Amino acid sequence: MQTFIHLGYRELAGIRDKIKLGEPGLLPAYRSLLEEADGYLGLKPGSVVDKGTVPPSGDKHDFYSIGKYAWPDPETPDGMPYIRIDGRINPEVTGERYDLKPYFDMRIRVNALALAYFHSGEKRYAIKASELLRVWFLNPETRMNPNFGFASALPGVYDGMPIGIIEGVQLIELLDSVNLLKLSDSWTPADNEGLQRWFSSYTDWLLESPAGKAEFAATDNHGSWYAAQIAAFSIYCGDLRRAKTMMERAKWQLGVHFSGWQFAPRAQAEPLASLFHLWFVRVCGLSSLWRGDRRRLVALSDRRRPRHGAGVRLFGSVFGR
Repeated sequence: MQTFIHLGYRELAGIRDKIKLGEPGLLPAYRSLLEEADGYLGLKPGSVVDKGTVPPSGDKHDFYSIGKYAWPDPETPDGMPYIRIDGRINPEVTGERYDLKPYFDMRIRVNALALAYFHSGEKRYAIKASELLRVWFLNPETRMNPNFGFASALPGVYDGMPIGIIEGVQLIELLDSVNLLKLSDSWTPADNEGLQRWFSSYTDWLLESPAGKAEFAATDNHGSWYAAQIAAFSIYCGDLRRAKTMMERAKWQLGVHFSGWQFAPRAQAEPLASLFHLWFVRVCGLSSLWRGDRRRLVALSDRRRPRHGAGVRLFGSVFGR
């Protein structure tokens, strides 16, 4: 059996068996999942090279996004350099000039298609999901370079910010979809080896780049998610020793942020970051750190965990712990 990070394979298999038996309580969500996946079958795969602007590196294969509070300066003719306006989100963030929206779309579509394949056995879903992955990560003409060095930029000021590395969290869940696709011959061993090389290169960049080292030192949710990424991607690439080291690091970071179930001063000052910490604990299976208060931890994190489509909520939010 594959190693799953975000999903619980046994629970998913149990749901699939009940669907085959026609359990009425599951059929509406199952139909919703297939309807969502059907809507993705005819769509063109997204790629970083499709964006309408060129990153500071000059290479369209580099992921490029701006910070959500980054705005053109109204006092300058060309709007440069950008300025930060706290609390006011610039719609450019998810516009065609940058990579954030197609990146999110790719992850959501692959997850839905992989789940649709797993529960229905329909190969067309696996074929499409595999195509999306190859275009984004593997094909030389369209692949993303394995870094987030130009994420969360403030144009004219910062080419990218270390905090942009948190965008890589989306890829943790994506790897569980890849594991589901391995059950199909649409995702080949060569595909998987290529994707492992991509994640190995990305993990090296996280460990060695100045941006990665800055996130490593963070004691808020950014530091926790940095460790979670390296742990998850190391598991996928077969480096369990590195994964264990990073999970130990995450335990330490959580200890800095929380003191048992009494919120530490840092957590009181940063309540949103604290909620992300709770989601991190739930997603990465670290609830065993507080076994005595597991129910409370799960209840808190479940209420605030980001949601997807109706079908994916039922079939893709089953955790293995």
